[in-house]
Amino acid sequence: RRGPPPPIFWRGNDRIVLPVVRAGSDTAQYVAFPVNGTGQPQVVGAAPGRDPNARLSPDGAWIATMSYESGRTDVLLRPLAADTPRIAVSAFGGSEPVWSPSGDELFYQSGDSLFVATVRLAPSPTILSRTFLLRDADFSRRRFATNYDVFPGGNRFVMVRPETQRTEATLVLNWFQDVQRRVHVDQ
Repeated sequence: RRGPPPPIFWRGNDRIVLPVVRAGSDTAQYVAFPVNGTGQPQVVGAAPGRDPNARLSPDGAWIATMSYESGRTDVLLRPLAADTPRIAVSAFGGSEPVWSPSGDELFYQSGDSLFVATVRLAPSPTILSRTFLLRDADFSRRRFATNYDVFPGGNRFVMVRPETQRTEATLVLNWFQDVQRRVHVDQ
């Protein structure tokens, strides 16, 4: 298998949910596997695409994915178990969705900024607001990984900082003469 590793989701305390994409398919089936070794795997939903940044909601009923259908990257939301139309979470492009622990907020990146969308999921999904949080966030952005997460209390973030590469050059003048001076050469 080529490409990024699939996202892994916990659903409740007893199941792990993994996307399974069959060869030649553009749809990921989300399969719940019992953690304790009893019971059979169960398909709990499906979503188009192979999104390595897809995120399952804390209650396990909704999935936030990235889409490239509009010509830009957008964050979309849909129920996991139903093939219903998706609604746009991001207004002007977005990527790397992350749910708040309470499930009523969805964080995402747009350009060099971090936003939060306040969502109401019942009776039908609605984006109540989109709020800018911070700009020029000094965290790593990689194509196949979400490089930030929300703390359990929902009020702080942890972010992966990009590696800093030192690029410096040392210029040594008269290097050969210096080596000859330091090393005695017998002739």
